[in-house]
Amino acid sequence: MYERVMCSNCKESLQNIIDAMYEGYAVHEIICDNNGIPIDYRYIEANLAFEKITGFKRKDIIGKTIKEVSPEIDSFWIDTYGEVALTGKPRNFENYDELLDKYFRVSVFSHKKGIFTTIFTDISENKIIEETLEKHKLLVESAQDAILYVKDNGIIIDANKSAIRFYQYTYEELLNLSIHDIRHPSTRDKFEQQIKQADESGIIFESIHVRKDGSIFPVEVSAKGTIIRNGRVRIHIIRNITERKMTEEKITYLANYDSLTGIPNRAYLMHELDISIERARRGAYKLAVIFFDIDKFKSINDTYGHDAGDKVLKTVAERVQDKIRKVDTLGRLGGDEFIIIQPLIEKDEDVLALINRVFKALDEPIFVESSELKVSISISIGISVYPDDAKDMSTLLSNADHAMYGAKKESGNSYKFP
Repeated sequence: MYERVMCSNCKESLQNIIDAMYEGYAVHEIICDNNGIPIDYRYIEANLAFEKITGFKRKDIIGKTIKEVSPEIDSFWIDTYGEVALTGKPRNFENYDELLDKYFRVSVFSHKKGIFTTIFTDISENKIIEETLEKHKLLVESAQDAILYVKDNGIIIDANKSAIRFYQYTYEELLNLSIHDIRHPSTRDKFEQQIKQADESGIIFESIHVRKDGSIFPVEVSAKGTIIRNGRVRIHIIRNITERKMTEEKITYLANYDSLTGIPNRAYLMHELDISIERARRGAYKLAVIFFDIDKFKSINDTYGHDAGDKVLKTVAERVQDKIRKVDTLGRLGGDEFIIIQPLIEKDEDVLALINRVFKALDEPIFVESSELKVSISISIGISVYPDDAKDMSTLLSNADHAMYGAKKESGNSYKFP
């Protein structure tokens, strides 16, 4: 019998091959206790990739045991390697090394009992990517906003659960649609510019989208283009802003309309009057500002209560609103003071015709439910005409106000020009 001895050149060539490997490579000897149970293993050989991957230098570990090198080694490694070294059955697995804070893909085999070889790759980056993708997928699927992945030609290639809920299509149906199928036709003229900006730097915009049943709803879209596998894909994150729009409309309404009577408030009136004066100037026509309040309104509140006073104010607004033209504007300044802006008049008779309609509308008493009484009211009116009485808003209002108080001093239930 004889033992084949590898020549030194062959050994050197083999070592060069091993050192050129991308994977980490190490040969170990298993160490068992008196009962044959693996309790440690010793380093016999390692390549350069092993050093790079683990950070351990060969000169520092060859001949030492793993517990000498890493005293807190997880028993998983010893148990798994021991099983291979003693049974000769190879193993392939992935595992996280807590001490090195890395994930490894490991192949381990034994060509001689008690001796085993490990070939391993650092897959930490891949694992991080996988975990990130899983987290991304979880976030996408649990997101309250709809998320669509759209190809450069507008075809939808993926959608989350919220998108299915938003649009009422099945997942398969969505993947047969274009982004144009869920946008309202009125928004299409803006599409090209929005997509161009999405591809360049990303964009957030509001739009109108359409459900499967044809119903529409307002949305806020955050869109961003990216390149995936040499193709452009856009990610659309879509938020249903119906409630927000309703809130905005309510805020706008409260900012411009009187909460009691539902007619324009002081802020709206001043804005409208300013615009109306400018239109009258450009159109070279007359404009009347009709200022009125309710005679002895305080006594109504004092006698019948504030609920009755509110009923009177609302009824006055309703009746007068019914007597003005669509181009006229009735508003409440506050308290019991009201203004009518009457544009497009040619002569004072046009104003008097409106005033007579208002007086007639308020002839009938107002039924006050809280006291089961009918309250008779009268009003005093002051009129100021642009450009005859003034050419600016402040003076027009002041003249109408003074004229109204002049009418009130003359027993009320009348009107007066400056």
